[in-house]
Amino acid sequence: MITEEEETARFVSCPVATDFSEIEAFGYTVTVTENPAMPYRISGPRNVRYALMRNVKNPTMLFAVYDRPGKFGVAKVHGYAWFAERNGALKACK
Repeated sequence: MITEEEETARFVSCPVATDFSEIEAFGYTVTVTENPAMPYRISGPRNVRYALMRNVKNPTMLFAVYDRPGKFGVAKVHGYAWFAERNGALKACK
């Protein structure tokens, strides 16, 4: 079990992190889902859809995958493949 201090340290130490509002400025929208394994969906400016999946070993870290039939794989959302989430706050990590 991860302690609160370890979770905070992982969230804060996300390398080259940016607040997600900077990515939203480029036309991306984030929606929260009910699925705990894929808690976020992202829509891109050209109708591209992504989902953020939780990492099993570190559940505060999420990675982007394509969210459309016939295409599955790790994706990059405006250059970011990894994201950190804590208490509803989402940060993009390079």
